[in-house]
Amino acid sequence: MHRPALLLAFVAFILAISGGCANLNNGDCCQPPASMPGLNYPSLAGTWWLLDGYGDPAALTAVISGSRITLRWNEDADAVSGSAGCNLYGGKSLIRDGMMTIKDINQTAMACLTPGVMEQESRYLDLLGKAQSWRVEGGKLTVTCGGGEVLVFSKDASAPRPLNSLASTKWELSSFGTGDAVSSLISGTKISLSFNEDATRVSGTAGCNTYGGAARVTGGEIKIWDVFSTKMFCNDPPGLMAQEGRYLELLGKALSFEANTVQLTIHCQGGEFLVFKAE
Repeated sequence: MHRPALLLAFVAFILAISGGCANLNNGDCCQPPASMPGLNYPSLAGTWWLLDGYGDPAALTAVISGSRITLRWNEDADAVSGSAGCNLYGGKSLIRDGMMTIKDINQTAMACLTPGVMEQESRYLDLLGKAQSWRVEGGKLTVTCGGGEVLVFSKDASAPRPLNSLASTKWELSSFGTGDAVSSLISGTKISLSFNEDATRVSGTAGCNTYGGAARVTGGEIKIWDVFSTKMFCNDPPGLMAQEGRYLELLGKALSFEANTVQLTIHCQGGEFLVFKAE
């Protein structure tokens, strides 16, 4: 073949491959298809799961008897929450076509005395933060993590149901905070919240003093005002009065809520929140 013809063929070849992968830098080219043919990835939005085991897929470590580790996705599947066995946790979630990333995990800071529970919790949260891929087969959710280890879940048969009303409900505060900063209650203290039969009044204990107030609950909005309390002073444990004052302040700033049969989250002004568990 003459040199001009060879040159033209070479140029055509270069143009073809450069045009075919012109978008390598933005990741739009030469990538796997959006979904693998023949595989089905059901939506995880709004689903609840219970951990069966974790670790080496050939020899799973079972969850300690009597402990429960749960995983829940919100309705947009962009956030997760649950119980790690002792503490509550939450984080951000990114799911696409069998791939999974869980990041920015935060948790409360309680200590549980049951042997092995804290070590199990730490191991679970470490693996969850290393999630890479997932699949659902036979009703089981398997999350594959870095290093080839897995988390295997079953559908949580005791998954809570949404609550349409707060009337006559009773709650115990488990954590509070803002953004990714979550605080647990001082060890040995208890804060409670009860709604009357038509959800127009609240009452409870703020840790030291009992309190009450007026409430209005409309749809997902909540307002609590005219909060009053008894006037006792408690200095044991240290910090109890400051915690009580913070709680009552946040309660008076309530804006909206999310509730199911096990958990109530009240969102307050300034992006702060109160998280309760059902009594």
